[in-house]
Amino acid sequence: MQRILIVDDDPGIVAAIMPSLKAQGYDIAVAHDGDHALSLFTQLAPDLVLLDLVMPSLHGIAVLRRGRSEQTVIQCADLVIDTSRRLVQRQGQIVSLTPIEYAVLAELVTHRNGVVTARQIVQRVWGPQYIDSTDYVKGVIRRLRLKLEPDPSHPRYILTEPHVGYRFNHSE
Repeated sequence: MQRILIVDDDPGIVAAIMPSLKAQGYDIAVAHDGDHALSLFTQLAPDLVLLDLVMPSLHGIAVLRRGRSEQTVIQCADLVIDTSRRLVQRQGQIVSLTPIEYAVLAELVTHRNGVVTARQIVQRVWGPQYIDSTDYVKGVIRRLRLKLEPDPSHPRYILTEPHVGYRFNHSE
């Protein structure tokens, strides 16, 4: 399910928008100010943000600037992923990834605070025409584990959530 973060200080606008988005099957999160929006954005990694530009305290433009200046380097033990440079290192050595492997890893890292389903990965990496080809994901996850995990048979970075999907464990 795709998640939308609505950021608006006017409860009437939120109340007008939310029912139609929920009816379309979206998971909705709401923030009524810029500070709460930044917190939810980091925590939830939404697929889309509907952002009011004119709000008290932290206005929309300031929220955008802080979202853009977020850290793009994720470090977990001996694994470093720099999303702005498309660079992955393990134990200080550059790891060569195919474009598909990198795209799947980027999806997991982008949504590192939650689970990403195989269908979501397929739709975002291969496109909606491949939505039923979730077996592609299993093969890419297996190759990523071989390249990134200290012990691929006991992964610590790319975890499987049984019957749900995959999670990037960044707490290592």
